[in-house]
Amino acid sequence: MAGLFPFIANSQNFDRNGQPLANSVLSVFQGGTLTLANCFQDIGLALSAPNPMTADQTARLPVFYVADGIYSVRLVDQFGVEIYFYPQVPSIGASTSGGGGSAVDPTTIAQTGDPIWLPIDNTRTGWVRMNGRTIGSPTSGATERANNDAQNLFLYNWNNFTDALCPVISGRGVSAAADWAANKQITMLDMRGRGPYGLDTMGNTAAGVLTLANLGVDPTVASLAIGEEKHLLATPELPTITPAGTNSAPVVTAKRRNRNDAALGSGPTEFITENQTDGNSVDNAVTASAPTFTGTPFGGGGTHNNTPPGRVGTWFQKL
Repeated sequence: MAGLFPFIANSQNFDRNGQPLANSVLSVFQGGTLTLANCFQDIGLALSAPNPMTADQTARLPVFYVADGIYSVRLVDQFGVEIYFYPQVPSIGASTSGGGGSAVDPTTIAQTGDPIWLPIDNTRTGWVRMNGRTIGSPTSGATERANNDAQNLFLYNWNNFTDALCPVISGRGVSAAADWAANKQITMLDMRGRGPYGLDTMGNTAAGVLTLANLGVDPTVASLAIGEEKHLLATPELPTITPAGTNSAPVVTAKRRNRNDAALGSGPTEFITENQTDGNSVDNAVTASAPTFTGTPFGGGGTHNNTPPGRVGTWFQKL
């Protein structure tokens, strides 16, 4: 959404003697910086306005609009002498020129970058979906939102998420402002099919509720994806079961050989006994087979559902 600075846009300014500051110049910067912000002639933030902007002969500044956020503003007279500098000026909600106060934009209870979840499958004014698509300037070709009102969120995501989480299409430059000016696209954090969890630390020692050993990723690093919809149990995860069934005794096979025959095997299932009942030296080779299990096999060997009960909807992030 767009807003005005109620005490600046369309205002008159005077010097200490009460004379109008004709041709005074106003500059609007991104909050806390000296980087000029985007200003617009319309509330839809489609028609660019000059910045800096010059007051007319009556010292009245033009009407202009900016995306909701925090800005710094500086006014100088026509000779460059500073009249005022305000480092933290909020632009909140749509403004009107009539009396009775200004209309309040209901989406501004949140700050740029704040997420919300709603049980809907739709868009939301002042927000964009966290769906892995891109945002950028009107000429960026962004797939989720290509508009000047996406600038603050572009800068926020660039500065708060790594390129692995929010890639900049064609690669990151030296700064968020430079990439915005170059009409690049940044990818939204992808929350499709995902729910939120608390970091295992959150400024405290690790609680051990979520662990690297179980998740495969570090649960103390923000924004990493965890969990799986379905899971195939590994052998150590199987419960201990005593199968019902019958174990058969080993099957024993005996063979009589003379001493002059080839040497008998020495494997673990063969052993030799000496037999001299008929006056000849002979060997008896006895081989035992493995026991067999005659119980009924069970189990399909497939994955199990690992998804807790819930409802699906849409994650949004504030512009």
